[in-house]
Amino acid sequence: MSSFTIYFTALLCTVIFSSINSGSATLAEDHLLNNASEILNTLLDGYDKRLRPHYGGKRVNVQISMYIYNIGPISETNMEYTMDLYFRQQWNDPRLAFDGSVITGLALTNEMAKRVWIPDTYFINEKKASYHTILTENTLISITPSGDMLYSTRLTLTAGCVMDLKYFPMDTQHCDLWLESYAYSNQHIKYSWVGNDSSAIYLDPSIALSQFNLLGNNGVEAEAVYYVGNYSQLIGNFYLGRSMSYYAIQVYVPATMIVILSWVSFWINPAAVPARIALGITTVLTMTTLMSGVNNSLPKLSYIKAIDYYLVFCYLCVFAALLEFAMVSYGSTPPPKKPEESKPPPPKQVRSSSRISNYSPNEGTDTNNLNRRQSGIHNSGFIGDGVGPNTKQPKSVEAGEAKEESFNFRNIDSYSRFCFPLTFIVFLFVYWIYYLTKTAVDIDELTKTT
Repeated sequence: MSSFTIYFTALLCTVIFSSINSGSATLAEDHLLNNASEILNTLLDGYDKRLRPHYGGKRVNVQISMYIYNIGPISETNMEYTMDLYFRQQWNDPRLAFDGSVITGLALTNEMAKRVWIPDTYFINEKKASYHTILTENTLISITPSGDMLYSTRLTLTAGCVMDLKYFPMDTQHCDLWLESYAYSNQHIKYSWVGNDSSAIYLDPSIALSQFNLLGNNGVEAEAVYYVGNYSQLIGNFYLGRSMSYYAIQVYVPATMIVILSWVSFWINPAAVPARIALGITTVLTMTTLMSGVNNSLPKLSYIKAIDYYLVFCYLCVFAALLEFAMVSYGSTPPPKKPEESKPPPPKQVRSSSRISNYSPNEGTDTNNLNRRQSGIHNSGFIGDGVGPNTKQPKSVEAGEAKEESFNFRNIDSYSRFCFPLTFIVFLFVYWIYYLTKTAVDIDELTKTT
C-alpha cells in the first residue's frame, strides 16, 4: 500500500470521528437544554411566589453582602451621600430544589426573578435609588440544586447621613446604611451578614473621593421595635475622614495673609490717612467675602464650627487694626483753639482844638498817671507782645501739654507692631494644638464603639 493511500485513509478516519464527536456534543447540548427547560417548568409548576419559603414554619435566613465600587458625591448641604453598588441577597427556598445530577446550577436573568419569591428588603435612610437598566436590567438570580438562591442587582443609592460639623474641616464623619424587611417581622425573616461583619461589605480599592478619605467600614446586626412588631435590621457603617488640604489652601492661608497684610498699616505714617483707611477697609471687606464664601457651601447650623473660630478671630484682627488707626488719628489731632476773650474797645482820644486853651488844670496829674502806667507795664513783665515769666497760661493749654507729656498716641503704632503679631501667633498655637489633638481618631476604637 502506497504512502498516499495510507495518508488519505487516516485523513478520512479523522473527519469521520470529528463528525461523530461534534454530533455527540450537539446531542449532549440539546439534551442539557431540554433538561434545563424541563427543570424550570417543573420548579415553577404549582409555585406560589406570594408565599415565603417555610411559610407557617421556621423563619427565612437572608444573608446580605455588598460590593461598593463608587462613592460620591457627598453633600454637606443636604447631608447625604451617593454610592454605586452590587447588592446581593442569599436565602434557601426548598420549593426550587432539583436534581443536581444533570445540571449543577441555574443562572438566570430578571425574567426568572419576577416569577419567584424575593425578600422585600428596603433601605430605611434611602432618599432616592434607581436600578440600572442599560442595556438590560442588571439583575442576576442563581439557583443551586439544594434550593439556595442568590439574587444580585446593581443599584445607585442616595442615603441620608447626619453629619456633625463641629470640627469642620478637620472632622470625621460616620455615614450608615440601614436595611430591613418592610412586611416581614423577625418572626418571618432574619437578616445577617455573609461571613463576618467586615468582609460582607467590600469597598473597591480604586475608590477615590475629592474631599474625604475612606477610613474603614463594618456591619452591625440590630433589631427595631415598632408598633406592629420587631423587625430584623442590618446596618452598614462607613467612616470618612475629611482631607483639609483644600481648605488649607483656599481658606486658612488666605485668611492668615489678610491678617498679616492689615499689620502693614502700623508702619504707614498716620498723616497718610487715605492709605491707611483704604488698607483697613479692604482687609475687612475681603475677610467678610471669604467668610460668606465658606458658609455658602455648608448648611445653616446652630453651632459654631472650627473654621468659624478661625475666621472670626481673623476678622477681629483686621477690624482691630482699623480701629487702632482711628485711635491714633484721633489722639494725634491737636485740640481746637478756644476763641480769645473780647477786649474792651480803646478809649477815644479827644483832639485839642485851637479854640480851647492848651492849659489844663489836670495836666500834671495825667502825666503822673501815664508814668505810673508805663512803670506798671515794665514791672509786670510785658515787653511788646512777649509773655513774662509771671504770666499764667490758659487752663486748656496746660491740660493739653500735660496730656501730651503723659501719653503720646503716636506710640500706639509702635506697641501694635509687637502686640498684634504676638497675639495672633499665640492664637494659632492654641488653635492648631487643640483641634489636631481633638480630631485625632483611632479607627479601631471607633468601629468598636459603633
